[in-house]
Amino acid sequence: MRNIRWIKAVGVMLLAGSLLAACSGSPAPGSSTQGGSSSGSNPSSSSGSGSAPSTAKKTLVVGAATDIRGWDIHNHNNVHTEAVHQHVFDYLVYYNFDTASFDPGLATEWKLVEPTVWEFKLREGVKFSNGEPFDATDVKYTLERVSRDQSLREYGSNRTIKEVQIVDDHTVRIVTHDPDPLLLNRLSRIGSGMLPADYINQVGMEEFMKNPVGTGAFILKEWVRDDHVTLVANPDHWRGAPSIDELVFRVLPEEATRIAEIQTGGIDIALSITADARPALQNDPNVKLQEMWGSRVYLMEISFQDGAKTQDPRVREAIERAIDKDALIAAVEGGAGIPTRTRLIPGLVGHTPKYYNTNELYDPEKAKALLAEAGYPNGIEIGMVAPSSGNYPLVAQTIQGMLEAVGFKVNLEILDTTTFNNRMDAHEVPELLLIANSNSMKDPDLVFVDMLPGQSSGEYENPKVTELVNAGAQEMDPAKRQKIYEELMDVVAEDRPRIYLYHVASVHGVANGVDWAPRKDDMYWFHNVSITE
Repeated sequence: MRNIRWIKAVGVMLLAGSLLAACSGSPAPGSSTQGGSSSGSNPSSSSGSGSAPSTAKKTLVVGAATDIRGWDIHNHNNVHTEAVHQHVFDYLVYYNFDTASFDPGLATEWKLVEPTVWEFKLREGVKFSNGEPFDATDVKYTLERVSRDQSLREYGSNRTIKEVQIVDDHTVRIVTHDPDPLLLNRLSRIGSGMLPADYINQVGMEEFMKNPVGTGAFILKEWVRDDHVTLVANPDHWRGAPSIDELVFRVLPEEATRIAEIQTGGIDIALSITADARPALQNDPNVKLQEMWGSRVYLMEISFQDGAKTQDPRVREAIERAIDKDALIAAVEGGAGIPTRTRLIPGLVGHTPKYYNTNELYDPEKAKALLAEAGYPNGIEIGMVAPSSGNYPLVAQTIQGMLEAVGFKVNLEILDTTTFNNRMDAHEVPELLLIANSNSMKDPDLVFVDMLPGQSSGEYENPKVTELVNAGAQEMDPAKRQKIYEELMDVVAEDRPRIYLYHVASVHGVANGVDWAPRKDDMYWFHNVSITE
């Protein structure tokens, strides 16, 4: 049995990105910047000494609460989807949490040659799984697609890219509209995989999404929506063949099912274990719990659409003052969370201590007074929508009770994940939308980019926010960026386009004999996971 010790202090997630880097060659077989159980979580490592012996089980089965959203790498903005995608599609560079710097991927060297021009040398001899060679044409196609099509969900995170210039087959220059201190971060996160230009031009994007091909360590064998994704190892991958032959992601929305499956050997890893379910696994000698304090923050996105009652700032403030975040954490997470008014957790540029680890705004009497001042002395009816997976229903129901205690009548909809995502994409949302977000960019730009015009399902716009978001994305001086984001957080805290709730750790169940640990960006990497009988 393994007892989890909950820690209220969060380990610092260092933000780094050297403007000049020179890295060449693929990682040496057996090399790893992480030892022991962490070796399976670093995509810049190779399998080597961490690989399983010849008698080891060759299939890893992972139980997930939700399915992937599809195979368009630029149009999902979903952590679980990207965690699957990154096994099929490689990035140009990878962020290394141990060294707080960037490791080579499909790019082996990079340098800043002008304030708005970065040059990348591409790895030679790499092929997509259909045999098509990877070269500069693929980089140009991929990055110009996501940086020019404003309908794509990842457009906002790549909006700084102006064009990609092809120097030769294995050299590109990425030109940005303005100096961009985050380009390496942008190239090592959700939506950063490289697409096969020739294949897509031949068959079209719709056909590609039915039969995707990448340069990654695994190849798609089968996707049955809402049931499973099966990947098979790519024996010719530039890192070397994965340590497992097959990787299966089973869709198991009910947590009780994931618990039962890992206890009976049906799955090897059960993702996203809630506080109430953890004792069952803590007491199971065949399962261990893996905890990681990443960047995941629960929050409510506020609607500013015509007719939404939350257009009134007094109503927005009343909502936040009605929520006892400490009580919410106790009810949902067993006390294992940190109340917050920001997604800028410790270690991120722009982190402001006054907005973190605080429940100071909780004041139900003030909330009632604000509603009366706004013209609702007898209460107000609003809507809230939340996904049906994981802790979301309990978080939503707990908040519903707190809001109704001060005079709100909350029409709560709990939707399956697909319906929830479709409603969010279509901006068909009520006053409150409950979600939990991580930060795959390791930078505040990702926190605020969906507050730009057209990027928010709640249709929020604020010229001052837009000005500061764009200023922060262009500022190369770290001290000046810190000041920009401190000011931006002050504006957001006052305007409340989001009501932040709490920062929480991710906890997963892992069967004994599986040597794997989650990453700080809430991704998971199984290229060199070790499995023993």
